[in-house]
Amino acid sequence: MLNGRSFWVIAYRAGTIWHRDRRTVEEQAAPLTIEALTQTDARSRYSRALADAGVARERELAELGGVVDVLRELAEWRRAREAIERAAPGDVVLVDGSLHPGPFLPAALVVPIHQLALDRGIDLVGVTKASKLRWGRYAPLVLRVRRRAEEELGPNARWFLRVTGDIGTPLVDPFTGEVAPPWHSEVYVARLASRGVYAFRVDAVRGRREPTELFALLAGLSDDPAFLGYPYPLARVHQVVSLSGHLLADLRRDLRGAFLREGLPEDDVDLVMRDFHLTLNA
Repeated sequence: MLNGRSFWVIAYRAGTIWHRDRRTVEEQAAPLTIEALTQTDARSRYSRALADAGVARERELAELGGVVDVLRELAEWRRAREAIERAAPGDVVLVDGSLHPGPFLPAALVVPIHQLALDRGIDLVGVTKASKLRWGRYAPLVLRVRRRAEEELGPNARWFLRVTGDIGTPLVDPFTGEVAPPWHSEVYVARLASRGVYAFRVDAVRGRREPTELFALLAGLSDDPAFLGYPYPLARVHQVVSLSGHLLADLRRDLRGAFLREGLPEDDVDLVMRDFHLTLNA
């Protein structure tokens, strides 16, 4: 929300929607979380967040941007676990993003959630809008796969391609080059609508369905004209939890007022609050 260089003020929330028979039957959004983080307390905030989640840190982290990502991911994974616990066997739980944690979120948090989905017969699926997977050293894998698929299948085909090895085999950690622990999830690249502009990375922990059945179901959820090729429930939950322009403006106004009440000179407040992105986005 506000990057003061030596401190950040952040706002985030996670949510869940329940979608059945092509209808949204329930929407939940967590209350807005607002936190102030300083450069000096980033490491302790990171450790405390992991401890609250019941896992120990595996790496040190003192960079503010990384802490922000971890706090958001923890909120999302809490929602994913709750959804799996509430779902019935044969349901699908969709997650925005990869089913593999980022570099500073321990596997000990995520792997039990994968196992819970398997134990309950739930298909857990993550769809990544901007994948960091690479072909070789530089080429974006999703774009490379899509180009090859269009050459072989034509420009209007729906398709999916699995890009990882056998389930349960160790994988190389893309961030460190180290051998990572075995995962229950498979990684695919898929185009879910014949007229869709995008292909996506799709992670899947398959509890009940074979890949063909699972991707047929995902394709059926991805035919909304406004979000063609992207599962509608994920688009809807994004709308539910995203911070709209007027809400961000209200939060910035309240923050400015708090600075002034604390006695910060108005010129200094202007410098702290200044963000060239607001000029570009105007």
